Amino acid sequence: MWAIIPIKDPDKAKQRLKNVLDQQTRKELALAMAEDVLSEISKIDEIAGIVITSTSQKVKIISEKFNAVYLNLDSDSGQSDAVEKGVGFLRMQGVNKMLTIPADIPLVHQGGIKKVISLHTGKKSIVIIPDRRREGTNCLSCNPCDIIKFHFGDNSLEKHIRLSRLAGVEPIILEDPLFSLDLDNEEDVEIFLEQQASREKKAFEILDKYFN
Repeated sequence: MWAIIPIKDPDKAKQRLKNVLDQQTRKELALAMAEDVLSEISKIDEIAGIVITSTSQKVKIISEKFNAVYLNLDSDSGQSDAVEKGVGFLRMQGVNKMLTIPADIPLVHQGGIKKVISLHTGKKSIVIIPDRRREGTNCLSCNPCDIIKFHFGDNSLEKHIRLSRLAGVEPIILEDPLFSLDLDNEEDVEIFLEQQASREKKAFEILDKYFN
């Protein structure tokens, strides 16, 4: 199993928090969350490798820190295209299984990732962890890795379920309250700061001084 982590240019990240965080702080937050995600993934023996896709040289530096493969994108054309590029690389390497996680889910944890991996038992399988609103996709894991076309963004959960069924697979929907929390708005941030697990995260160090 390989992991694909698409990371948006930190200079353009977290625009929905611009009313409470200035541009420099949003950039620092984006990089901190990416490190939180990569730190957990890199500790898992079942993850054979990590692919990071981005347009940012700052992200490239982080990829080197975690011994990840860095794939440069020509433009920020969205999460779906970024994941597709990662999958193209994996297919060239002969890799079948992958999971992809956005870089703004700082409470990603090893137990959740190992559970996702353990649920792949057949020749074809898809595992999805929804976001807390049950609209988005916070983790998508596929075997084979290109079994469906990716449609991240609005209502991606519904789209990925439908595409899975069209591919002849009933997706496994895994509920995980920590995994389901991505930091898009002030409410998400407040929920994050209330979690005991957040205290160990780089993102907490940045947000705590603004929201507490």
